[in-house]
Amino acid sequence: MKITKDTPIHYFIKDRSNSDWYNLDLEAYLEIPQGDGKSKFQVIEDIHLFYNTDLKNYESGSFQISLGRDSCHYSGHDTIHKLIEQQQRDVPIYGFKKVSKDEYLALRDKAFKIYLNHRNLDFEKL
Repeated sequence: MKITKDTPIHYFIKDRSNSDWYNLDLEAYLEIPQGDGKSKFQVIEDIHLFYNTDLKNYESGSFQISLGRDSCHYSGHDTIHKLIEQQQRDVPIYGFKKVSKDEYLALRDKAFKIYLNHRNLDFEKL
């Protein structure tokens, strides 16, 4: 399938950050119509960021990203309503909120800034 500006993409975020931790999850799904009102939802971006906010006193962090228009990671849901329902229920596992592209991109930019602004592990100070 050729991706065009009209290809539906659905954006979900979960921001559980607090004063001690940055804790961000972002997922973007490409909707691929299958006919009869059903679709496949391909995960085209999946970002997880978890960092301590004060690395001087406590150093811990993780940044993971999976992406690609040729990804073979799909949701098992066949309608956008089922996907949204699954993403919004069971808060500890999912608890995502569907957002606009602009909101998603703003939080994605924040995640990359956090990652880039935190120093790498200093092996000399271990």
